[in-house]
Order: sequence, then structure tokens, then C-alpha cells
Amino acid sequence: MLNFNNLEITSLIQSVRQLAGAAETEKALEQLIAFLGRDNRYDALHRTAIQTLAQWQQTKQEETVGIISFDNARLSYNQVTHRLLLILDRLEAGKTTLTDEAPPRRKKWWMVAVPAAIILAITGWLVIRNLYHNDVGTQIAAACPDYSETSAFNILVFRFQRFGDRELSTHQALIRRLAQLSERYGIAAEVGIFNDGGDDKKLPVSLRQAERMAETCRAQLVITGTEEAGTGGNIITTQYRFLNLGEQFAFRQLRVNERTEIDTITSISSITTNGSITGNLEQSILLLFGVVAHETRNNKVATELLAAAEITDSATTLLRDMLLADSYLAMDDPEKAVAAYDRVLELHPNYAFALQNRAALYVQKGDYTGAIKDLSAKLELNPRDAATLQQRGTIFLEAEQLNRAKSDFERARSLKPADTSIFRRLNEVDIKIEEQRRINQEAERTLRFDPDNIKALTDRAAASRKLGDHATAVATAERVLQRDPKNIAAYGTLVESFIEQEQPEKAAEVLRRIKAANINRTELLRTSPRVKNLVD
Repeated sequence: MLNFNNLEITSLIQSVRQLAGAAETEKALEQLIAFLGRDNRYDALHRTAIQTLAQWQQTKQEETVGIISFDNARLSYNQVTHRLLLILDRLEAGKTTLTDEAPPRRKKWWMVAVPAAIILAITGWLVIRNLYHNDVGTQIAAACPDYSETSAFNILVFRFQRFGDRELSTHQALIRRLAQLSERYGIAAEVGIFNDGGDDKKLPVSLRQAERMAETCRAQLVITGTEEAGTGGNIITTQYRFLNLGEQFAFRQLRVNERTEIDTITSISSITTNGSITGNLEQSILLLFGVVAHETRNNKVATELLAAAEITDSATTLLRDMLLADSYLAMDDPEKAVAAYDRVLELHPNYAFALQNRAALYVQKGDYTGAIKDLSAKLELNPRDAATLQQRGTIFLEAEQLNRAKSDFERARSLKPADTSIFRRLNEVDIKIEEQRRINQEAERTLRFDPDNIKALTDRAAASRKLGDHATAVATAERVLQRDPKNIAAYGTLVESFIEQEQPEKAAEVLRRIKAANINRTELLRTSPRVKNLVD
């Protein structure tokens, strides 16, 4: 016959397995962690459960922002489920660790097990009820820090859950450093500790519980975590969540308008407001306070702190560099913003928000080739994105790649037939195409009677390129250069044709020929301004 303690474990195992079977993995782990945290005997299993929950949350975050493949996400979720079931199997077998080490000799404690278990169960039930049900506000509020009314940003720190015998007091170092940064940079942010009275049972067992408690404390950022002193170095995991920001951050999104100017709108990114950082505490502090600076519009401070944060995991580097880029945009520093997007896209090449903004910044500096490449990558992710098709068509039109512009506008119109702006753009490109066809026809008529006419050859080369006939454009431009070795327009047509055909090595060879011919750079850029980014 099972005693009460065994009944309690059996009930817990059944409940957790039901949650796991219903794909409620996070809830299953939270329930398991809460149970294991009530008894020091289960420290090893408790630690494994917390690490397993952190892996689940990290995978979920990376899947949300699209920085992990479907297969890798499924593998990670399967690992989490396997570890969860393994913990349950060990509990069911009466084990306190994941290994098969010989258990310590049993003491005769069974005579007090039943009343002790009853007291523990009642106490645990009362604590949970008191903390998280109807009277949660009063008890949690009493343990909240006393933030001043002048604080623009409240940070709540929980004592880090300790594993092992040695206390590292990570939370104290965290609070002290955050307060120093607040004072140093003049940011009206206040940092406070949740007064748990040294009772581990009052610590949140998950980030979700920490968030609910932080809301009662009027905090905008909650930080919790675990600490463990080891012979190979301390192991610190910092979990954070920004509150009252919804589920995601709001960033500046750049779009190319009909005049190839940059429109700035506020848009919600797919970066979630919570995460987990394992590693150097100082780097975690720099990152988190950098986010605080960004959210309080202290962009100069944000860039200084975020740039100094040496973060290695992919999800957190995405957060850091997107915040850096946004701060640089606010400071009107597009070059540094592009560099930040470069870092984002190096690790996350399919992150559409960064592709969009970098493309717009490329347009701003006249790099149409780079802009088209980024928007094309974005369209590979969503071929039915009419807005991006219209933007790329506008850039094609500005770069005088008329057939490509027409194709994009036609596709955009098929997706949004009621959009009059697309109709206007399509009409504009049709007029330009017809104009270039007339130029081409006139040039051909002239060349029938005067095959060496430089102007007619030059016009034909340029018109052919604009109409997408690159073979004719290149051949005709070379005929011009045979007769006029310093013809700047012909050189421009050659370079642009090779770039549009994605033949950079041939474009580079033309640039070497231009240099050898002592072509005046200023004159070249005046005649063909779109080669500026190649000759700079």
C-alpha cells in the first residue's frame, strides 16, 4: 500500500504526464519544478528540470523569430520531452538523481513520513494559494521594493536560485552594477530586490510567475536566474522579461516610397521581450541596461552599452544588434546601423525586418544593387508580399532596369488590384519602356546608313541595357569603345550591365580598364551615377 508521500508523487507524475501529452510542455515543467523545489533531496532533478525549461523557452524564442530550422526545433523539443519523461521515470522509481548512483542507506523516518508529508502538502498549498490566488496582491506587494514616483523605469530582481552549498549572491552584484550604471548615465531607473525573507519557496519557479509578481510591484523589467559554484567556474543563468511592452519590441521600420525616399514608421519586430542568458554576468548586465537605455530613449547610452556587451548565443545577439541598429537610426547614423544589420544577417540571413531596413539604407546611399539583393531575399521568404514587390519595382525603375520594374509592378497589382499607387507606377514604367524602344529604333535606323555613328551606338547600348537586352548592350558598348576608347557612357553601360547580370568579376575588369584609360572620375559619376558604389 502506498503511503501519502508516494501518493503525492504519483499524483504529480500523472498530472505532469497529462500536460506533456497535451503538448503543454511549459506548464508541465513549471509544475514539476515547483514540486521538486519543495524538497532538498531533489536538488539534482530540480536543477535538471530548470535547465530543461530554459532549453524549451530558448527554442520557442528562436522558433518565434525564425532563427532555427524546423528540423532543429523539433529535435530540441524532442530532447526536452525526453528529459522531462526521464525525470518522471526517476521520480517514479524513487530516485533523486538522473544517475544510477547507489542511494544512501535509508533511515527509519517512515513513522513520521505521513504527518510530515501532510504538513508539507498543506503548507505548500497554502503558500501557493496565498501567493497566486485572490489575495496575491497584498502579500506580494508587501515584499516589493519601494520605488520612487520619479523613477522612469523600475527593475525588479529576485534572489538567484542557488544550487550547491556555496552562495554566490549573484543578485547583489547585479543590483549594485545596475544601480551604478543608472547613476553614471543619468537614467532615472531604479533597481530593487524582492524581499523573500530568505525563503526559497517564495521565489518564482518560472519566468511566467516572476512576470506576474513583477506586475504587482509596478516593474518594467524582471530579472531572475540560477547560480552554481563549480570547480570549473561558476555557472550563472540569467532570465529576464520586459513588461508592458506587449510580446515584442517596437522598432523603426524603413520603407522606400515612390520617390525612392525613406519613409520611417513604427513597426513591431518579431523579437520577443524575454530570454535567457548563460554566461558572464557583466555582459548580461550591459545588455539588459542597454535595453533599458533604448526603451527610455537614451540612444547614445544604449549604443555604448549594447556595443560593449559580448553576447554569443544567437537569439540574444539578434536582440542586441537590432536594438543597436534602431538606436543608430534614431541618432541619424546610417553607416553604423548598416553595420549592425550586417551582423544580424550574418547569423540570421532570413530575418525579414533587417533585410527590409538594410535595403532602405542601401537606397539612401545609392547602392541599388545591394538594396535589390536584400529585397529579393525577403521576397524568397514571402513571394506574395505586394509591398516589397512595389518597393523593389521602384528601385528597379530608379536604376533604369525597366523590364524588371514592370514585372514587379504587375505582380504587385495582381496581389493588390485596388491599389492605385501600383497602377500609377505601372503606367509610368510603360511610358519609359516605350520611350527606350523609340530611342532604340531611331538608333538602328541611323546605323543602317552610318554604322560607325558614335551617338547612335551609345544610345542603342544604353537603351538595350534599360530594356534588359544585356547581350546587345555589351556588344554595342564594346563597338563604341573600339572607335572611342575613352567613351564614358559606354564604360558606364558595360559596368551596369555586368552588375545587373551578377557578374562582378567582369564589372571589376571594366573598372580596371577605366582606370587604365585615365577616365576622369567626376565625369564618369556625372554620366553614370549608379556606378558610384563601385568606384568609391
